[in-house]
Amino acid sequence: MKKLALLVAAIITASPVQAVEIGDIYYSNKSFNAKLIEGLQPIGIVWQVNDSKDGGLIIALDQPGSKNWERAQTYCRQYLTRGTKAGEWFLPDFLQMFPIDKMPNRRINHRTFLHLNDRLALIKGARALKEDVYMTASDYFNDHASALGINMTSGELVKVKKKGRHSFRCMMSF
Repeated sequence: MKKLALLVAAIITASPVQAVEIGDIYYSNKSFNAKLIEGLQPIGIVWQVNDSKDGGLIIALDQPGSKNWERAQTYCRQYLTRGTKAGEWFLPDFLQMFPIDKMPNRRINHRTFLHLNDRLALIKGARALKEDVYMTASDYFNDHASALGINMTSGELVKVKKKGRHSFRCMMSF
């Protein structure tokens, strides 16, 4: 009986599991919250959420300068923040960039773009997403000299030359 009472007390006092949402702030201690929490170090913004809402992808707070495809890949592999190490961040492929939370038509839309930038604006030192085409790690169909790019405000897929300089953003899984 005593064990049962302890079990019931543990269940009642356990804090409920919080579901992660697109735009939540992700912290170096691997926690996330919709609000900026003093004393915790933000390292990213939740970009995509899995179906069980307990994991997904975050985008880095840093907006690096434009780079070619190879240098962007290297930059992201070497990128690190407090609580992470080199190799955890990556240049996302087009499926990681494109279907933000399986939105209607699987497109980024202007409303989501503005929401993410509003969230980034809360964090000192974070850089807004550009109204630009972002390069992905994915080849443009059978053209290995080009990569798939995504217009961040319309969701349109475009062809970008890998040797050209393009905007990009590093991502990490959580």
